[in-house]
Order: sequence, then structure tokens, then C-alpha cells
Amino acid sequence: MNSNLPNLEFSYNWNNKLFCKYFTTFRTYIKDKYIIYGIYNIILLNGSNKYFFGYGEIISLKHDLIENFPEHDFVLDTGYSKVTSLKIIQQMYKNKNINFDKQHFCLLTIYNNSFSELIGVKNDIKKLII
Repeated sequence: MNSNLPNLEFSYNWNNKLFCKYFTTFRTYIKDKYIIYGIYNIILLNGSNKYFFGYGEIISLKHDLIENFPEHDFVLDTGYSKVTSLKIIQQMYKNKNINFDKQHFCLLTIYNNSFSELIGVKNDIKKLII
């Protein structure tokens, strides 16, 4: 882990995507927070434990109102339909005071630079604790 890099934190590993070479993630859109070709520490939060999944590079970013993203973006990101994914996302952000009719979200596509190192630890995630 590189303390000079920003963290891209996850509270849940949907579809086991953090073990993939490429994956997506929905985030609230904040201008200049996520930068194409920016490198981030990929961190999974689980209780008091933090797991380092390597270095991720944002290779694409698109933003819009969450309801305007197509069905396949939700299916690939969460493994659930758009309707179910929207309910999950609203639940995840329930304490963040978000107006879903106005707040833009971004869909990031991440290239995991450390993918090859993860292959051997998929069944022993404890090796990733930081």
C-alpha cells in the first residue's frame, strides 16, 4: 500500500469484483475526486479490518443521474438488476442526505495493476490485511 495515493474504499465486494483484473464501481460524483489514469489504493473495509487489494487505475469515468445508467452497468457492477441495485444504493447512502433526483453518480472502470498477485490469495483473504 502506498500512503501517498488516495484510497478507493469498498464496504462490500460485490461479485467478488476486487479479485478481477477489471471491475466497475458506482460513486457519488465529486468533480476532481476521481481522475482518469489516476492510481488509487484498493481497500476493502470489513469491521475493524482493512484489506489491501492492490493498486487500481481508473481507465474510464462516466457520470449522470443514477437512474440514467443502463441496466447492464448495474448487472456488471453488483450482479443485480437495475431496480434492485438502485434500492441497494439508496440504502447504502441513506444517512448521506443525498437527493437522488439531483445528485450525479459516476461509474468508474478500474484496472487492477496488482491482479496477478491476488490469484494466490483468493481463498485466504487474511493475507491481504493491512
